[in-house]
Amino acid sequence: MAELKATVSHAELVDWAEFYALEPWGSAPADIRAGIVAATFANCHLRDGVDPLTPLDFAPRLKADIELGKPPEPPPEQPLTPAQHATLRRAVLFGITPPATPAED
Repeated sequence: MAELKATVSHAELVDWAEFYALEPWGSAPADIRAGIVAATFANCHLRDGVDPLTPLDFAPRLKADIELGKPPEPPPEQPLTPAQHATLRRAVLFGITPPATPAED
């Protein structure tokens, strides 16, 4: 973390986080993309009456995470305001928790 703070500005880190939200990289997204291709090919060759395969059938670690209750977060129902985005970025990137606010009815 010290190296990151020394070499990347806050603005650049926020830009990278926003880019990752739009176009994630790494093994999980790659596994899903490969699973889509594999499931498509396999489903073209299934016999009649056999349940179709899903991309997660070809990504066992991701499937296990989901079955253990670690599904990806669903998209928010309403768009976030710029202030809410800033609070969320601080929480995700730096572990700064937002101040408690009274519940709205």
